[in-house]
Amino acid sequence: METNTALRNSVEFLLFSYFRLCFEDDAKSIVEKAIDLGYKDATNQGAYNTLDKNDDSESKKNARELIKNQVDSFFSGNNTDAYDVWHSRLCNSLVENYKEILVSGKTQAFSYGNAQKWVNMTMKYLFILRTIYETFAPNSEFCKEEFARIKGIAHSLHAPVDRFIINAAVSEFDNDVKLPLCANNRKEIKEYSNPADHVVPWSSWNNIGTFEDNNDGDYNSFQESLKAALVKKDLSRIDWEGPAWISQAKKK
Repeated sequence: METNTALRNSVEFLLFSYFRLCFEDDAKSIVEKAIDLGYKDATNQGAYNTLDKNDDSESKKNARELIKNQVDSFFSGNNTDAYDVWHSRLCNSLVENYKEILVSGKTQAFSYGNAQKWVNMTMKYLFILRTIYETFAPNSEFCKEEFARIKGIAHSLHAPVDRFIINAAVSEFDNDVKLPLCANNRKEIKEYSNPADHVVPWSSWNNIGTFEDNNDGDYNSFQESLKAALVKKDLSRIDWEGPAWISQAKKK
């Protein structure tokens, strides 16, 4: 077996093992797999799944369709908004979609923190998949010109926020990143061995308004400060986030 064939087959095996995708799959299937995996990342380990036991609710079905339509619009060019504006509007729409699902009849179960993780992981997966397909299956439907936009806006993609990314950001950038701290902190955030334990849990983060409003919500404050810190290293958030996440995951 030639080296290139062995490499292609190996990558396709890993692709199927994680995404349940093959090189022959169409673009619709690829987008849907990215959305579904993004949902799992956004809601597992108590981030939402333990708050709403009805995981197949009408709200989830509506939200999934909402993301799919917005991603389709993004790729087709029908949506001409700047990425940050598109992103914040989609996250706000997702939060609105879940407004009827409450914890103890009071607090909304699905937060902006959940929404950002779902959108960001979906876009990260599409970025990764586009890289794989254009390398190993350049004639596939997903390699058509309309889907190239995901690579063109790589510098604008956000870092999906979770505990690992919070710890990595504090470790590398200290006070240069803005984080919503817990009220009972008794020392500088960098002095804690696990800074994420002393930050408001990411699945509870808020955001007020949209990027158009220059708001200072938990999420936008973190993303904008992280982006500014990474400019000094000539890195985008999507380039930094992968290795940073892995470095933290290896410590567990």
